[in-house]
Amino acid sequence: MIVACHKNDDNNGCTATANTQTAPAGGNIIYTAKALGNNSKINSVTYYGASGSVTVNNPTSPWQLLIPVQKGGTISISVSGVADTVLAGYTYLDSNGANPIAEAAQCR
Repeated sequence: MIVACHKNDDNNGCTATANTQTAPAGGNIIYTAKALGNNSKINSVTYYGASGSVTVNNPTSPWQLLIPVQKGGTISISVSGVADTVLAGYTYLDSNGANPIAEAAQCR
């Protein structure tokens, strides 16, 4: 499902942004990002962590991060890259590893 997509320029640059959610309970988030296609790359990943918004520049694709989240914490990811397809997503699991919430976005 394409949640949000912004085309940056004519050389296949775009930004994919997954829907923002609020954690219903304490647990963990697995953030993911990928750039697919020849000569593809992720320019930046911006996600919400315990201290607020965090940007990682030029990470290797595929990129993944597991972080804890408190009840009421923001869950958000946006990925910018140059690729045939840029993917951004996350999966939230409560502290028992259950009750998943998953969101994904892509742009071309």
